Amino acid sequence: MKFLNEDQIRPLSRDSNKRSATWSPQTVKQALQIKFSCRTSGYETLRKLRYPLPANRTLARRLQGLKFLPGIFTDMVDLLKTKAEGMQDIEKDCVLLLNGMEISQGYELNRKARTSYAT
Repeated sequence: MKFLNEDQIRPLSRDSNKRSATWSPQTVKQALQIKFSCRTSGYETLRKLRYPLPANRTLARRLQGLKFLPGIFTDMVDLLKTKAEGMQDIEKDCVLLLNGMEISQGYELNRKARTSYAT
């Protein structure tokens, strides 16, 4: 098992420009898992120790670009599971708020993703 991805190894070289790093989706996913499991303060501690991780703003930008298709978003469920593992029971209480959503009976076909959903 590799400890670092290629895009994490590059910033460790002396001549690398840290600000111009391009992070792979795999590294961003791992970074989010680390941030969710050890919270922002733990994540920032790792970055201060020069562990090659994307900045918080980079993670936020990547999350803003997520596309939500009908159905269950399993990647988000996995991230929430990772985050919840490090929480106390009282912290796991939550409210699900959906804005601008309409549920009606129908059939949804996504040719690009080759998926379909019945509502």
